[in-house]
Amino acid sequence: MTKDQYIINRKLNIVELGKVLGNVSEACRKLGVSRQHYYDIKQTLQEEGVEGLLRRQRRNQRLQIGSQPR
Repeated sequence: MTKDQYIINRKLNIVELGKVLGNVSEACRKLGVSRQHYYDIKQTLQEEGVEGLLRRQRRNQRLQIGSQPR
């Protein structure tokens, strides 16, 4: 299993457990995630599908001019 597959499966399991238990708070407690994270995953899944569950690239770091390492 690749790292991307693991990430997707983990996020799908979070949403699935919420459905099975019928209680989002309990599912989040059992899996150690926040309810906000659960709802973010659920919204992304609805809007973008499974491919949207992969981590997004963070923006590039800003380079500070004039403070280069010596």
